[in-house]
This record gives sequence, C-alpha cells and structure tokens, in this order.
Amino acid sequence: MASEGISKADMPTTTTEQMPDDNNMPAVKGAGAAGWAPEKRAAVEKKMKRKLDARCSLFVLIYIMNYLGKLNMGEARPIHVIAF
Repeated sequence: MASEGISKADMPTTTTEQMPDDNNMPAVKGAGAAGWAPEKRAAVEKKMKRKLDARCSLFVLIYIMNYLGKLNMGEARPIHVIAF
C-alpha cells in the first residue's frame, strides 16, 4: 500500500551553510526601507507612529478600566447575603 504525500527521503535538505546570509548580501538600491525616497519614508514613519499611538492609548484605557473593575470588586457584595 503506497502512502500519500512526500516521503522524508524526497524532502530537500538545507544546511546553514547553504542558506543565504542577509548580513553579507550586497545592498541593492531600492530594496527595503533603506532604498526609499525620504518623502516616502517620512510618510510611512508618520503613519506607523499614529497607529502605535492609537494602540498604546487604547491599552492604557483598558488598563485603567481593568484597575477600576478590580477596585470595585471589593466593594461589591451579593444581594442575597444578609449582613448581621
């Protein structure tokens, strides 16, 4: 009975010596953010900062609401419990 798929012997093997090293590759003009025009880079940075600021402010708001919720848990008591 033949098994479906690829056997381990058919899989290509790659060693670390065969993998490309990004640090030793020559810089290519226009590749990545290093090759962007200053105007485009500034626009992308501005967009990323706005996104990060929005997320951070949301996290601060969630943290404060969580703290207030925990603070009020000590003050809350069930209605059906009779205090003597």
